[in-house]
Parts: sequence; structure tokens; C-alpha cells
Amino acid sequence: MKDPIAGCSSLGLEVRWREKGASIRFTTTDRRQPLSIGWLAPEGGQWSGAEFVTFGVDLASLSMTQSVEAAVRRFATRVSEIPGAQTAAGKLNASFFEASVLPEAVVSRVAELEMLVSQTGGREG
Repeated sequence: MKDPIAGCSSLGLEVRWREKGASIRFTTTDRRQPLSIGWLAPEGGQWSGAEFVTFGVDLASLSMTQSVEAAVRRFATRVSEIPGAQTAAGKLNASFFEASVLPEAVVSRVAELEMLVSQTGGREG
């Protein structure tokens, strides 16, 4: 879990810890609450389809952040194309990575996060 957290922190994204894991998020001009673009959960845990290390977006939240909608949708699509990505269930447009594929996917995920931050001006919430 250190690598995903370090990659997010180095880009200025907030990693917000809760009882059952963490969300990775950034502020937008559309709303007060930051937009989550990823989730970290202990092995075996999940939230609304997000498992272990998941990147993408909750579609209901995205509908309230139109200023970044196109860029976030492109981000979710690019993440889904990283080898080892599995489609998250539920109401998310997201992909998750199991522990066994996480090391190989780290570089690609960080590159996609860098592109998203660049396109949206995303910053810590």
C-alpha cells in the first residue's frame, strides 16, 4: 500500500483515511467536497464495488463536478486499460487491482494520475 499512497501524495492528491480504508481525492471548482478518484481497502474489504486498490469515480459524485467530468472519464478509461485492471462492480466507473498485479501496475497508474492532475488542475482537498 505504500506505493499507491506515495504516488498520490507526490502529486498533491489527498489520501483521506476512514474506518474501512481510504479515498484518494482532489478539489474542484464545482463543489465544496473533494472528488474521490480512488479508494484503498484492506484485502478482502470493499466499498460500493471498490476493492483493494481502485481508481476511477463514483458516477453520482461526478455528475456534480462537470468542470472535470470529461478528464475524469478519460482517466477511468485509461486506468481500465492497464494490464491487470478488473472492472469494479456497483455504481462506479472504476477498475481495481489485486495485490498480485499491483507492483507491475504502479508506474502506469501514477502516469495516469499525473495526466489527470495536469488536465484538471487537481489539488489536495
